[in-house]
Amino acid sequence: DKMVAVMVRGDCDVNKTKVKNHLGCKSLELADPETVKKVTGAEVGYAGPIGLPKKIKILADNYTEDRINFECGANKTDHHNINVNFEKDFPLPEFSDFKLAKKDDLCQKCKKGKLEETRGIEVGHIFKLGTKYSESMNAKFLDKNGKEKPFIMGCYGLGVSRIAAAAIEQNHDENGMIWPKNLSPYQIHLVGLNLEKNDVKKASESLYKELQDKGYEVLFDDRDLQPGNKFADADLIGIPVRLTISSRTLADNVIEFKFRNKKDFAKLSKDEVLSKLESFYK
Repeated sequence: DKMVAVMVRGDCDVNKTKVKNHLGCKSLELADPETVKKVTGAEVGYAGPIGLPKKIKILADNYTEDRINFECGANKTDHHNINVNFEKDFPLPEFSDFKLAKKDDLCQKCKKGKLEETRGIEVGHIFKLGTKYSESMNAKFLDKNGKEKPFIMGCYGLGVSRIAAAAIEQNHDENGMIWPKNLSPYQIHLVGLNLEKNDVKKASESLYKELQDKGYEVLFDDRDLQPGNKFADADLIGIPVRLTISSRTLADNVIEFKFRNKKDFAKLSKDEVLSKLESFYK
């Protein structure tokens, strides 16, 4: 139900949340062009602190506090004021941190260090609802003095599908996904080659059952495809550990062991494989 004007440097934008927190108001919205023209007398882009109606509170970002002889809108379309100064040309506003932070801005606390910008991934929300909804629902409690007060509310939520997407975005290569072991849909990708040979098929199925009996979640690729296709699909799916059994490994009495996030593989005995899996997934 009130208007507020916020001064920021010309290369900055206003952070609505900071302004809202400073005012302690329940809601805050950017004025539409019609309202701006009605209040200032000018089109959007020419608003300034000089001559605004007294009922309008003026806030100013800390970055403007040391400005002297600065330029600002004149509240007249296509016009600006120059050589403007605080207190001399308009009352001293309330100063605080109101601008939208960006890379290389000075730290608001130490005034020396510069802000760095990094990418983030939103996987959940935390909302401070205040008393907005409790008041509308007349949801109240009795305080220690026996007086009714509205509940202060908040809510949060995690996006399960977003967590998976975020993990993949941070863990992948040109061949496909690389699942973190605590999020992977399976723990082991068992690839069987030369399964047309009975001894290889029996060894692969035996290992598959033994791994499952030990509590591992195993994806067994027993499709009738070429090795290259199976390995490409294993990389694409991105399960942390790939085990391969073929006529060659069976002849050497070993199993091919490979971590998805590494290029090299090792040929290990079954006992060595089980020991390495136990160590990796402990």
